[in-house]
Amino acid sequence: GKGCNQALAASYADAQVHFITKIGTDQFSDYAVNFISSSRIKTSTIYQTENHQTGTASIFVSEESGENIISIYSGANMDISSDEVKIQKDKIIDADIILLQLETNIEALKEIISIGNENNIPIILNPAPYNKVIDKLLPMLDILTPNETEASLLSGIEVVDLVSAKNAANAIYQKGVNKVVITLGSKGSLAYDGYKYIYSPAYPAVVKNTAGAGDAFNGALAASQAKGKLFSYALRYASAFASLAVETSNASEMPEDINVMHRINQTTYSQIVTQSPE
Repeated sequence: GKGCNQALAASYADAQVHFITKIGTDQFSDYAVNFISSSRIKTSTIYQTENHQTGTASIFVSEESGENIISIYSGANMDISSDEVKIQKDKIIDADIILLQLETNIEALKEIISIGNENNIPIILNPAPYNKVIDKLLPMLDILTPNETEASLLSGIEVVDLVSAKNAANAIYQKGVNKVVITLGSKGSLAYDGYKYIYSPAYPAVVKNTAGAGDAFNGALAASQAKGKLFSYALRYASAFASLAVETSNASEMPEDINVMHRINQTTYSQIVTQSPE
């Protein structure tokens, strides 16, 4: 699911990734282990349980637009425990950044966030699929990356354009998170840090499949931040990375870093920075 896609994206964005996950002992488990082990993901911890099946997703893609509908069975993802996270503490505190999403057990998420906070490790959380429990976690996060739907649910402001996105970003920021990045699909992304808004337009792309585009963006953003890049550059890199990801036919297919850099270097691109009115 999202965790694996994001770990793959960060790996392709030239980061050294350690991926923590949990699977079942069903027919999909061997496939999952082989897929992760043979991928670009540098190291992984794969817990197994007999109590739940391996998490799966069915993705339906429109041939005309590349837009998608996803049906998710979370399975073993929801069974990873806070104790299993604690066992991985040495790996976690060795990280430059922690990237999380909501296709997993909330108690395990709280544990890893706590470890990250105690060790001053920045945490990026992609609040997908949306869960209202996220409100309680916001003050403990460095970057929150909702899409338009999630930002609307979090803020109570329907995100339909750049103006409403700015209002929603400000409302979410007021809940305690350090930075908000609202992904706007083909319109790009809008970031807010309490002082300024950074609008990063989408790079031109020949869209085949938008499934995994948000995961690609999040993984690339995390990788760039882990390397110590400026936030504005990380947003640009993530936008270029995602634009290449939607040109592939598979949600877990990610572009090479060299091709992302080529797109950045060969495309005229400018971000729009506006100061917060407060």
